[in-house]
Formats: sequence, structure tokens, C-alpha cells
Amino acid sequence: MDMSKLIKWLLIAVSVVVVAVIALVAAVVLLFDPDDYRDELAAALTKATGRTVTVEGPLSLKLFPWLAIDTGSISVANAPAFGDEPMLSLTRASAAVKIAPLLSRRIEVGNVTVSGLTANLAVRGDGVTSWDDIVERLGADSQSAEDSGPEAATGLDISIAGIDLVDAQVRYADNGSGAVYTLSDVNLSADSVDLEAPIPLRGNLAFEAQAEAISGAVEFTTIATIGDDVSFAEVSLNGNVAGEPFAGEQSFTLGSELVAMNSAQNTLDVNAGQFTFGPLTGAFDLGGSGPADPLALRGRLKLEPFVVRELTDALKIDPIETADATVLQTVSIDGALAITFESAAFSDIVAVVDDTRIEGAFAITNFASGRMMFQLVGDEINLDRYLPPAEDAEIAADASDALAETALPVDLLRGLNAEGTLQFGRLTLGDLPFSSLKLGLKVADSKARLAPIKATVLNGAYEGDVRIDASGKQPTLSLNERVSGLDMGALASQLFERDNIEGTFAGQFQLGGVGETLADIRSSLNGDVSFALTDAVLTGTDVWYEIRRARALFKRETPPPAPAEPATRMTNLTGTAKVSNGVATNNDLYAELPFLQFTGDGTVNLADATVNYGLDARVLERPEFLTDASAEELDAYTEAVIPLKITGELAAPKIAPDIEGMARAAAKEKIDAEKDRLKRRLLDKLIDGDEAEAGEEGEEEEEGDIEDELKKRLKDLFGG
Repeated sequence: MDMSKLIKWLLIAVSVVVVAVIALVAAVVLLFDPDDYRDELAAALTKATGRTVTVEGPLSLKLFPWLAIDTGSISVANAPAFGDEPMLSLTRASAAVKIAPLLSRRIEVGNVTVSGLTANLAVRGDGVTSWDDIVERLGADSQSAEDSGPEAATGLDISIAGIDLVDAQVRYADNGSGAVYTLSDVNLSADSVDLEAPIPLRGNLAFEAQAEAISGAVEFTTIATIGDDVSFAEVSLNGNVAGEPFAGEQSFTLGSELVAMNSAQNTLDVNAGQFTFGPLTGAFDLGGSGPADPLALRGRLKLEPFVVRELTDALKIDPIETADATVLQTVSIDGALAITFESAAFSDIVAVVDDTRIEGAFAITNFASGRMMFQLVGDEINLDRYLPPAEDAEIAADASDALAETALPVDLLRGLNAEGTLQFGRLTLGDLPFSSLKLGLKVADSKARLAPIKATVLNGAYEGDVRIDASGKQPTLSLNERVSGLDMGALASQLFERDNIEGTFAGQFQLGGVGETLADIRSSLNGDVSFALTDAVLTGTDVWYEIRRARALFKRETPPPAPAEPATRMTNLTGTAKVSNGVATNNDLYAELPFLQFTGDGTVNLADATVNYGLDARVLERPEFLTDASAEELDAYTEAVIPLKITGELAAPKIAPDIEGMARAAAKEKIDAEKDRLKRRLLDKLIDGDEAEAGEEGEEEEEGDIEDELKKRLKDLFGG
């Protein structure tokens, strides 16, 4: 056969095939009714899912050049014990397949549209979900297909022109907790879907969390790649959220260069993530196992500088009121992040709060209990600036008074479960500068313990153990504190703005009180105190001058001239005290001055910081510096006990001789001298009379009678 005849017969054969195909298509269109197979379709889907599948509405079929199908509503029944409402339903679905490529085992699908898809998903209290049985059945079928070997593969090349999900809704209910989450108005579009190439996606949805009273809307775009790994590149999400936790509608954004998931290895990676929420702007990277159980992600989180008040306003949180309104204006955080379903840890932290840099680690070790652990180290902070503002302007001007009016953080303690350590290179509180501060903190069951506390303050050392118990109606505070080597002059200057005292102070305080504020607690303190002041100088008062002036007034003599720069030096001052209801009672005050010794007792009112003491001064030897004193005056000092009184403010006490006490002492001295004279005379008479009457009675009996008679006559004479 020659070539021309071959071509002729081939053309005839092709013509016959084309005519046959056209005839077949015409016959299908004219004779086939898709509705005749609606029940068969429902039965097949029911068998595949194990659920009752209902196909309603007309089915339509179009042929050439596309094989197109259009359905009415379809529903899949829910699992037993999950209600009568269908688990899945849709109002319309349509799809088209190009016929010609089928001859070469290539499937070219046109636009696939699904409208009105509704999914009602639920989980019971025991963890069983409404879709468990379907997943198990489909998983078994998938395993059977895999077991059949490579020969079962179709080898088909599939592409889809586009997918449109229109007006979908997903409802998820946790029947155990009662929480309900809803996605509504869900619209999703995918163009040029090729399982071997990236797929551009775009969409929008609305969301609602009923229990949290939160709702909002989201728009998103991304490029998806589907294979062994599923990834989303160039993720961009923009939305808004409103509800009970927020002050009005808040906008937010979320983006990432790449989000990659591998279901076989259960891994998730988020690269170069960025987000904004209200005043917050941040960046993050995460990677690890997830999002399914077990979740274990690690990465880094960075918050750009933000203003705390703007964040509290956005979250409808009461603003943090501070004594200094300019603080909390710049806060930033950077650190390594680790997250599981049970815990979250933030390590390698670098945080900046205004002018303070803080480094360390923080973790919530258990979400269920709220247990927190921390180790933080800061460089320098003035806590007085962060205290609540005092209502009274005069109190606000004095940091120590403002501290006294500060309420204990009762509400915070009652909901806190935390343990950790805090260190600062320098910390100011109540105008006192602490350096090298180390503090341990443990809070649980509405009780807090700050221990150990160690710091250097005013050239001295401080150690403390502070406990707060907020488990009762009234919070209690207990202190066990020790100070040594404290610069008393610096203390008076810092707390009371006084420069009238110098010296080195040491003390120990074991105290406890009840009240809402530190001032209330100070008024109710009970406990024990011991103190020592060495190498002290009290300027503004000269004890020797006051003694000499008081003696001159008492003797009605001309007082000596006042010193140009009055001052009193003390080499040592010690004592202990019992504290009751905010008043310290001291019965063993002892002080040594040049040429003088003081003993006495008195009280210190801790609530109003006032003192009231009575002292007795004894001159140990003649003071050499009193060059203008007469010999009589010097002799009087060495023979007398001089009473003094200390009264007034603790920061600036007034020391003066007790004139009334001096008068009483002089009167008592005369009375005692007269008593001694009368006793001697009476004793002489008794002895003379008793010798005449006693005769030859024994000496011991005579002495006993004399003693008894002496007591009787003294009683009669002096009234007992």
C-alpha cells in the first residue's frame, strides 16, 4: 500500500472515531438523567463514611468540552450522642473536568465551587470527637490502598483551575467545658491549583469565642505548597477583634516569610514572623514539634518598645498609677521562647523598662496551676517612682511617707504562685539607696516570703526575712531584719532631710503587724528590738551646756554662755525594747559620753516617730574642757546624779536636764539625810533603854529585840 492510500485510510478512521464520539456524547446528553443516580451517589457516600449521607435537589450534568456536574444540598449525619443536626452540610457544589485531556491520563479540572458549607464539630468531656469514626474508617481505606502496592497508583496528572469556598461556617463545641468557637462568613479562593506547584490563596472570615466574649474578622493571603511537607509562604493576615477584654475594636496583623509543617514528622516551623496588636509590635521565630500533641516549640520573641498605659487601655485593664507619671513609657523585651501544651519558658531575656535593663529567665512551669519561676538581674531602678501616687500632696513630696501609705498587694498575692530570685546593682526604695541587692521570693497559698534579702545600704549591711500572709481577712506582715555598719548621718539625711547626727548604727528587729497599709501595720507592730549606736555626734544640742544651764537656773546663778556650735558626742549607745501596738518600750538604755554615763528608760512611738525618755547622767570624772567652771561646780557634778529628758521627733530629739527631777532629787537627798539622822538618834535611845531593862539576857536575844523595836518605832514615826 502506498503512502497516499495509508493517509486516506487514517483520515477515514479518524473521521469515524470523531463521529462515534459525537454520537456518544449526543446520546449521553439526550438519554442520561443524573437524578436517576442520586440515590446511588448517597448510598456510596454513606458506605464510605459510615454515616447517613443525604443528597437533595437536582443534579445536573453538562458535556463537551467540559464534563460539568452541579449538585443541590448534601448533608452528612452526626455521630450518635452529638445531636440531630448534621455534622457536615452544603447548599451547592459544582465542578467541571475537561474531556480531551482524559485520553492522555491528564485531569484538567475547571473551577470547583462549594457554597454554604457548614461543619458542626464537637468534643465530649471524655475526649471523643464527632469525627473520630470517619477518620478511622478513611484511615483504614487509605492503608488498604497503600498495601496494594505501587501498581495501584493511577499515574494521573491533575490540575485545577481554581477553588472557591463561599459562605462557609464552622462551629466547634467543647461539651466538657461548655466553650463554643465559631468561624462564619468563610470565603476562600485558590487559583491555578497544581499539587506539584505553589498555590496562591486568599480569603476572609469572621470568628467568635462565646465564653471569652470575643469576636472579630480576618483577611488573609498566602502561597501554599502541598506535598509531603505543607508550607505557606508570604503569609499576610489583617484583622480586628472586639469584646469584653478589649476597650473597643482593636486591629492586629500577623505575617511570616514561611510556615512549614510535616505531618509525618509532626514538625512546625515559623520563620521571620511579625505581628502587631494595638500598641504592640513584635517579631518571632518558632520551630519544633506541633501543632498536634506533643507540642514543643522553640524560638525567639521580640517586643519593640511600647507604652504600658497604651497597652492597658487597649486591654481594658485599670491603668498602673505611679508616683512618677513619666515612668513605663518605654518597655521592650527580647528573649528565647519555649512552648508546650503544659508550660512556657522565656530565657536569655533582655528587657528594658525606662532606664532599667533586666536580664534573666522567666517560666510558667504549669498552666493549670499557674506556677511561675524566675531569675532576674537588673542594673539600677528607683522603685519610689513606681509606687502608687499618694493622695495627699505633702505625702507625695516625701517618698518615705508615700511608702508608708502604700497598700500591701493583697489581691496579687491571693492569685499568685511564684518562686525565684531578683538582683539589682542599685535599687532605691523609700529614698534609701540599696546596692548589691539579692532577694529570694516565694508566693503560694496567699502567703509570700521574701528571703533571704541581702544588700548594702548607706555603707552598712542589711539582711532580712519578710513574710506577708494574705490568707485571712486582714493581711499580716512579719519582719526579721538585721543591719550593721549603717551610716546614721546618711540615714537621717535620706529619710528625714536632717543633717544633725552622725554615727554608725546596728540593730535587730523581730516585728509583726496587721493592716492594709504599711502605716496601719506600723501602728500595730509587736515584737523585740535591739540597737547600738557608736561614735555618734548630735549637733544642735550640747548636753554639757544644758546641764550647766539647768544647774545655774536651779542655783539661781548666771548661766554660762551658749556654745557657738553646740554638739554632743557619744562613744556608745545601746538598748533593747519590747514593741506593743506600735510603741517600743526601752528599759535598759545605756550611753557613754566623754566624762558622762547615761542610763534610763522611755518609749518610742513608731507610728508618729516620737520619743519620750527619762535619763540619769553620772559624771565619771572631772571634764577637763570646762575651764570656766568653778571648783564648787565641778565637785557638784562628780557627786550628783543629773536627770535629763529626751522628747520630740525621733529624727530631731530635744535633750534637756529635768529641772523638776533635779528638785525632787535635792528634796529627796535632804529627806534621806534627815531620816538617817533621826534613825541614829532613835537607835541610840533604844540601845540605852534596852541595856538597862535586859539585865543578864543573852546578847543575841537583846539584838533581836532591838531590831524589832526599831522597826516598830520607825513605822510609827514615818508611817511605815
